Amino acid sequence: MTKTRPTASEAGCKSPHAGYLRKISNTLFAALQAHAWKCRGKKVVISNGCFDILHVGHIKFLEAAKARGDYLIVGINSDRAVSVLKGPSRPINKQGDRMAIIAALESVDLVVLVDAVRVHDFIEAIRPNVWCKGASYTLDTLDHGEAMAARRVKAEIALLELVKGVSTTNVLNTIRQHPEGRSTQQRVRRK
Repeated sequence: MTKTRPTASEAGCKSPHAGYLRKISNTLFAALQAHAWKCRGKKVVISNGCFDILHVGHIKFLEAAKARGDYLIVGINSDRAVSVLKGPSRPINKQGDRMAIIAALESVDLVVLVDAVRVHDFIEAIRPNVWCKGASYTLDTLDHGEAMAARRVKAEIALLELVKGVSTTNVLNTIRQHPEGRSTQQRVRRK
């Protein structure tokens, strides 16, 4: 019998009691599950990204993505892919931890590790109804290969609004500027 789902330890998660671990999958299983959902008339949405340090922008984005359909599958960039995309000091959190954190969110139905820098293979494997990206992109600035993959599988490309001023880069910059752990605004409020 062929194994289609990674075990908790393969996903990098230590707790055997974490119910969200059932959401951690691989591309093959996710593609089969997406096909089954679509056969039942359900709308499948995907998104992808690094999701290195979870913040309110991620949560609101994933909730908005889920609202575009019935099921949300999130592709998490591997550690190698994040380093290529963001630089050698990233990721902060390892891929197994990032997968577990995103899987724990109520809006997310499946999480898949994507080892490629570009996700055209992920899009073509899952064949979603909708592919969600942040509105920091435009249809012209999306990766051409990814956009073509979405068009080939007839997926709607949805560019979702982001929370203004909230990003992992901004969180990291705040930490670097305030290593004592408090922002200037927090210090002022406490006085």
